[in-house]
Amino acid sequence: LPVPPPLKKKQTAMTACMCLACVDTGEVGLLQMFGKYSSTAGPGLNCIIWPLQTMAKVSTKVFQIDVRTDTKTKDNVTLTVTTAIQCAVDPERAHDYYFKLSNPHAQVSSYVHDCIR
Repeated sequence: LPVPPPLKKKQTAMTACMCLACVDTGEVGLLQMFGKYSSTAGPGLNCIIWPLQTMAKVSTKVFQIDVRTDTKTKDNVTLTVTTAIQCAVDPERAHDYYFKLSNPHAQVSSYVHDCIR
């Protein structure tokens, strides 16, 4: 009977593939390597190493937040003030917007309420 060859240790190789990610005009892509922010990708076709890298997209277009605030005047009259706030994300600080703010709309609304009262 033939003798089988000795067993070899199982060799594992990490496989990664190059993927193309498209970032639209008016957006920036935030690249993460193993979950840590690594760089910002501009509009156009970008190459990422999946699954090592992931990309999240952030819109840099102007958006509007309507804030309704109930307030009292000096002569004790109650009124409702509606304020329209227009803002946009700075492409160079998009990583701060994405990773540091938990609810940007609520934080802007809270700031407007404080200013009007």
